[in-house]
Amino acid sequence: MFQDQYRRATDNIHAPETLYAKLKRGQRPPMRNKRLIQAVAAVLVLALLGGGTWGIFALRRPGVGPVGLPQTEKYALATLRPVDLPLTTVSDYDDLYALMQQKSNSGNLGGFITRNTIRLNNRAVGADMEMAVDDVGDVVFSAAPEADHSDYFDEAAPQKDYSGTNTQVLNVDEADIVKTDGDYIYVLSPQKGKLYVVSADGAEMKVTDTVDVPGKPKANESADARNMYVYGDRLFVIVSYNGWDVIRPLTADLTTDETKIGGTVKTNDSRTIVVTFDISDKGNVKKLSEISQSGHYSDSRLTDGCLYIVTSYYNWSGWLEGAPVTYCPTLRDDSGRETLIPAGDILLYEDGGNTSYSVIGAIDCEAGNAYTSTKALFGVSGNIYCDGRNLLLTSYAWQSGYTEEQRDVWAKLYIDNYGGGATNVVLFTLDKGKITQKAAATIPGSLLNQFSMDAWNGHFRFVVTRNSFTQRIYTEGIDTYGDYESKSDNALYILDGDLKTVGKIEGLAEGEHVKSARFAGEIVYFVTFRQVDPLFTVDLSDPANPKVLSALKIPGFSSYLHPFGEGLLVGLGFSADEQTGRTTGVKLSMFDISDKTDVSEKHVQKVKADWTPVMYNHKAILVDVQKNLIAFPADDYYFVYGYDAASGFTEKGKIKLDFGEKTYYEDDARGLYIDGVLYLVQTNAITALDLLSLEKLATLKLKYQCIFSRLEDR
Repeated sequence: MFQDQYRRATDNIHAPETLYAKLKRGQRPPMRNKRLIQAVAAVLVLALLGGGTWGIFALRRPGVGPVGLPQTEKYALATLRPVDLPLTTVSDYDDLYALMQQKSNSGNLGGFITRNTIRLNNRAVGADMEMAVDDVGDVVFSAAPEADHSDYFDEAAPQKDYSGTNTQVLNVDEADIVKTDGDYIYVLSPQKGKLYVVSADGAEMKVTDTVDVPGKPKANESADARNMYVYGDRLFVIVSYNGWDVIRPLTADLTTDETKIGGTVKTNDSRTIVVTFDISDKGNVKKLSEISQSGHYSDSRLTDGCLYIVTSYYNWSGWLEGAPVTYCPTLRDDSGRETLIPAGDILLYEDGGNTSYSVIGAIDCEAGNAYTSTKALFGVSGNIYCDGRNLLLTSYAWQSGYTEEQRDVWAKLYIDNYGGGATNVVLFTLDKGKITQKAAATIPGSLLNQFSMDAWNGHFRFVVTRNSFTQRIYTEGIDTYGDYESKSDNALYILDGDLKTVGKIEGLAEGEHVKSARFAGEIVYFVTFRQVDPLFTVDLSDPANPKVLSALKIPGFSSYLHPFGEGLLVGLGFSADEQTGRTTGVKLSMFDISDKTDVSEKHVQKVKADWTPVMYNHKAILVDVQKNLIAFPADDYYFVYGYDAASGFTEKGKIKLDFGEKTYYEDDARGLYIDGVLYLVQTNAITALDLLSLEKLATLKLKYQCIFSRLEDR
């Protein structure tokens, strides 16, 4: 069936002669097929089927693609493996412009750049000449310092009398729409564009101030408040801004007034704005500053007194007007002055990369009005991981290759083309606002989310789902396409401080996909699913030799895993039909992990709900062992559970969610406790309940209209 569809799809496809020339230059094994062009086109179609648009660019340099893989004598899906990802910089903006212009002229501005297409300082960089790092800037690769964060299972960790945002790493805060400092609750309503400050006094809670964020945009603009942080007397709101037909001056270098190009250019402008507020007076919140960086908001972290913002900035060929402002990401200070990110801070892949950018900006939380360090990297950002000292930035990639031409048992000549999705990983170290790029690599497979990666004792660990394919292409006689094979499985990779592979486990749970993961020091737990839920427990104590200790198979799967005291791991996910894999509702599972070689599901609780936002947003769940609390939104309710080792889960209560005007669904709901009071916070109301009895104490409506109207003064 597939082969018939494949042949029909390739009947009218004709590869250009330029592609054939490139294949010849890439030293592809000779094809004796008289209808060579159709055979090459077939490979292009398979690349599209296997990896979307990226697959086309993977074939621009056969056997290399964006990530180079050596030729193999015999194809195997395991050929896709971690490889180095060399990074370099350009010497100045002119070199960057030449590269951008070249991609623009070829119509591939958003595509991969290979060595055959890069020219720096009018010198070709490709097969005939290796790039020397000293020629384009100093890039030093060295081992990252050891990660230093506490084990999630450490019961000796001090307990606060109020709960914060549910984060991945201790002492590394993550942005959210609800924050508390133990005395006040701060609520950001993205749909209303409001920031509410609420005194957390149980039945006596009240709004002390309301602030418009980010204000009223112009007709050709949009500005949406996304998330926020609270740090002492500072509150930071992250705003996504988009402008259409924005008029910008054409200067060669925005950091000086020299070398004017003259004129203006009309462009689209996407920025991420950080608005800093002084919240020392809770009844008179004051705006202090507003700074921004290019790109759509991707993610952020706050650690060691510094806020790190990651954005994705897209380039379009129509913007290239000769001035760096049209092809380089920029920063804006509180006065609106725009400066370019230094050319030496722009990183690109030596063998390939996307000409859009990931931008990382560091902001000192005490000042809040300036960037202390920035980096820009070719390629749109994906997931990030941060432990305070290290920041891992990932992006989608594509690996491909082909085998040597050989003969099958019938003496027919053939090659095998293969490829699969991969993940680029770039490691940065953080030091009080200074960002330093240290190493980069590509690993096969894709990450589920930020919990799929981790740092521990100088090593970086990744759990991935691998999807790959192979297609046999006969190269003589009438063009014949042999067997097509696709495969999915899961793998674990352990890399050192230079992102060199030191250990791995591959080929786990074929045909299934990772649904959740949780690293805990020398152990990782992760769930894969197709029809039943294998919960894998893997020993990582020897990085060079990770070992699967157990694989528990149960119906359904857990979308989120969280430690729950010594020897216990709670999972929130879905029940599923054991025969079909169809989900049948939300469930809680408590796993006994005291014996890592024999993990068991100790108790199960079916929740009367079909869906929960915790499956994609871990900030929506509140878990506290000392308070015996597991609380989360699902469908129209906020469920509160307790747990007993003998009797299992107990539903303490469920609170109806308030879906008022201009309120999103249950994804808006957050639970937090302060001094014996549980606050159920939505962006239009806060309900206070007794933490033990769940008796309702009061409900505070967060009105749409401003209580105070001082926007002009701010």
